[in-house]
Amino acid sequence: MEIVLIRHAEAEDPVPETGDFNRPLTRQGQRDALALSLLLPDLLRKPLVLWFSPLLRARQTAEYLVPSLFPVEARSCDAIAEGDLLALQQKWKSLAAETLVLVGHQPHMGQWIRELSGVDLPVSKASCTILRERPGKEKCQFLWHARPEMVARMAGGEESAAHGDHGRML
Repeated sequence: MEIVLIRHAEAEDPVPETGDFNRPLTRQGQRDALALSLLLPDLLRKPLVLWFSPLLRARQTAEYLVPSLFPVEARSCDAIAEGDLLALQQKWKSLAAETLVLVGHQPHMGQWIRELSGVDLPVSKASCTILRERPGKEKCQFLWHARPEMVARMAGGEESAAHGDHGRML
């Protein structure tokens, strides 16, 4: 199975009225999530499952992905927000999917990439990393990582110019 780790797109700063849980995506975050939704269908194998943190910014990022990944089973998963990789692994072992997409937060995404693949890299907002489980191997194979600037360029959007740099793909 392939495991896709996506850090939620850029969100508004927290305010006392809504707190951290209900921070919506910024306009840039919406553009970055849209770029991911345009690029991912060509990269991911089906059938696929999408799990996302219940925090608003992750949920909104996932909402951009669902239509482009159709058909997809999508659901909120508290273990993502809690950073509980062991609980997630136990749940995904029983999936009959080719791809599992996880939309979550830092520092969990970076820690999980390192723990699953041994690769240590910066995980910016709206970045995407693809790993592949290997039967009989302890670590996943690292397949792909792109920052939002590169995702926008690959998706063919004009968003890349708004970021000011060209990003990099590892």
